[in-house]
Amino acid sequence: MSETSQTGTISGASIVARYGQPLLIGFGIFLIGALFFPFISMQMLGVKQGSTLWDLSTQLSQTGGGGGVKLLVLLAIVSIAVPLVWKDKRAWLALLLPLLSVLWGFWSVKKAMGPMAELFSYGIGFYLCIASALFVAAAAVKRFSSGG
Repeated sequence: MSETSQTGTISGASIVARYGQPLLIGFGIFLIGALFFPFISMQMLGVKQGSTLWDLSTQLSQTGGGGGVKLLVLLAIVSIAVPLVWKDKRAWLALLLPLLSVLWGFWSVKKAMGPMAELFSYGIGFYLCIASALFVAAAAVKRFSSGG
């Protein structure tokens, strides 16, 4: 039996063993992109402003859109814990939430901005988030289909 099943504790080594280093790095890149880098940016009067994926709902609420983006990002952030606490192969599907949150953010920007969408551009946060979320989703589907 493993240390985690005998003592009930979770160590850093058991977390890396459960997820694998590439998946954890991919998820870390998603977190950094979603919380710290601009998902969208807008330049008006020579001043460039941006919003992270986390702050996107606040920005879009001024134009009447963006509902649910922050909730999805929050769920995506906590989704990494699901396979650790739920020992079922379906738990890996929770790691599809980062991709869902990025796609919802992308769609919300397109929908809310309409003809003004030309004023916005996607920033480095968008590209970090979409690339890492695709990687995490692919790894999650692979783990799900292989049985955990």
